[in-house]
Formats: sequence, C-alpha cells, structure tokens
Amino acid sequence: MGAPVEFHLTSKDTTHGFGLMTKDNTLLVQAQIAPEHEQVVDYTFKSPGSYQVVCFEYCGVGHAKMLARIEVAQ
Repeated sequence: MGAPVEFHLTSKDTTHGFGLMTKDNTLLVQAQIAPEHEQVVDYTFKSPGSYQVVCFEYCGVGHAKMLARIEVAQ
C-alpha cells in the first residue's frame, strides 16, 4: 500500500482486457493488451485489502475463468 506497482501485461494469442477492481466491483484501472505487445500500467494502491483482476475483452473459451486476486498489505 502506498507504493507504486508496475504491471507488465502481455498476450501471446489474442487481445485481452486487464481490469483491476475493488471488492465492491469499482473499476480502478483498465488496459487493453494486444498480442505480442507489452502494455505497462502503474498503479498505487491507497488502501489495504483484496483486489480482483479480470479480463474485460472476450478472448475465447475459458474467458470467464480469467480471474486473479491481489492482496495488498499496509
């Protein structure tokens, strides 16, 4: 918390949409990731807690399972 985090986002196959959300589904950051291109996103978490990463761009079979969780400590 309070320190910048640099996300390096890549895709080998298709376009993906990186979405970083709070526990109550408030969107904090969004980025499009094109195949074979690195997208760098900086974000500073202001509060500790659990944050969800989702794919916002339909990318094929398994799209709904593209979820991750980030735990931010004080």
